[in-house]
Amino acid sequence: MGRSKCCTPYILLAASGSLPVGSNKGTGQEPSRLEWTGSYSDDQARAAERARRFVANPRPGLSEFLIWAVCGAGKTELLFPSVAEGLAAGGRVLIATPRKDVVLELAPRIQRVFPHARVIAVHGASAEKWEESDITIATTHQVLRYYRRFLLVVLDEADAFPYHNNPVLYRALARAVHQAGKLLYLSATPPRYLQKRLVSNARSTRHGTAANPLFSATHVLLPGRYHGFPLPVPEVLTVRGLHKRVRANRAVPALTDAVQRSLEAGRQVFVFVPRIDDVEVVLAYLQKWLPSRAEQMAGVHAADLMREEKVLGFRQKRYTLMVTTTILERGVTIPQSDVVVVGAEAAVFDEASLVQIAGRVGRAFDDPAGAVLFLQTERALAPKLAVRQITRMNQLASRLAKRRGHS
Repeated sequence: MGRSKCCTPYILLAASGSLPVGSNKGTGQEPSRLEWTGSYSDDQARAAERARRFVANPRPGLSEFLIWAVCGAGKTELLFPSVAEGLAAGGRVLIATPRKDVVLELAPRIQRVFPHARVIAVHGASAEKWEESDITIATTHQVLRYYRRFLLVVLDEADAFPYHNNPVLYRALARAVHQAGKLLYLSATPPRYLQKRLVSNARSTRHGTAANPLFSATHVLLPGRYHGFPLPVPEVLTVRGLHKRVRANRAVPALTDAVQRSLEAGRQVFVFVPRIDDVEVVLAYLQKWLPSRAEQMAGVHAADLMREEKVLGFRQKRYTLMVTTTILERGVTIPQSDVVVVGAEAAVFDEASLVQIAGRVGRAFDDPAGAVLFLQTERALAPKLAVRQITRMNQLASRLAKRRGHS
């Protein structure tokens, strides 16, 4: 909205009518028409259908729903029936996400499967901020623009910065929902308050556990990936004086050997570090100890002016190793990749962050496994909790598969 002052008045008006201006409704090209050639697994189909029924349910008091699906479960695809349901009811749909990168990645994907809908991407540098649409993909800060506008609001990655723990954005998201609308959360690592509100109070424990029921009136849990293989379980190693050794260019075999194994196997490597200052330090360290690979290494962080070009180069395999902060913990899929976290004890790497980072590995059907290594300079709780959560999801997915008669 540009520069604002606390004395500047804002006028909030509910949307007039339910149908967006410029919609194709009545022309034979319904915006709700879904043209997706993919298919669901049995578990994906059940999860997508439960979410769709929530959107279609006119009963008051059932306004929030959580799709809890592990990294690599195909979360975006699970949304398609719910979005189609909202559009078919004559309403607008908002998909909000904390990260601009995800907005730019989602908008063309959604446009491809809903070719007759008007889809816009709204972020700080967007030129479409005031345009009408059937489907709006926006950063959570831009949701401040909307009041009682959308029949369906989807929040992707509810635990991500800068939305997480921001009461202003919590209120903005709730305020964007039409009075007869629904709010749908989508996350691989839902924050505790959502789990408590929408999962822990669920009564149904059928096929799940008391702590994590598979479904209820307010949630559905998808513990397995779309390809049926388990999530890679991280290895956690404690290296005393880890950061001092790296800064002094002293040998850290646990780090260099892991990176070399991956690169020699023809894989790409994410190397996550806790702070921007660490990017250049760790990059220089790896280039010194692996000189034959130095030209294929790069580093990136949020303030990097070459950020988009470097990430594109990593996608295109011009770089085989990327040292990065948490900006690449979500929304980036690189086939045949492994992960190393240097400094997993740092506060920025909480349980959810580490689960998301581990989720970068093994996402493709033809490469469902890979290596995840958490290096810490002292024992920390978050890596342990992340491993526990991943293991628990794998166990639950395995039990489900056995009940269906699969090995």
